Amino acid sequence: MADALDDLAERWPGLDMAKLRILREVDRKPGGFMCDIADALHLPHQHVQFHVTTLATGKKGRPSAGLGLVRLEDHLLDRRYREVYLTRAGRHVIRHIRPLLDQEPQESV
Repeated sequence: MADALDDLAERWPGLDMAKLRILREVDRKPGGFMCDIADALHLPHQHVQFHVTTLATGKKGRPSAGLGLVRLEDHLLDRRYREVYLTRAGRHVIRHIRPLLDQEPQESV
């Protein structure tokens, strides 16, 4: 397991726990909207939007900052919404981190 984590850290040094939790949520609910991800993770929408943009193609004008782990698609009926899906690389990351993320302690309410 440690070798897999070392490999991920080397290949994607920009992945932090917030991004990993977002990836897990996208894996659980492919095609979800950023607002739904924010609600599920109890995070501000702007926070999720920033991280999803980084996980996808990066900010406009800085595509080299994108990780290519998710792709965004405009909603067919309402272009204000963007659906979030894992890419092949994103699914690869999920396979390596799923055991760790599934052990994450649940927040008590």
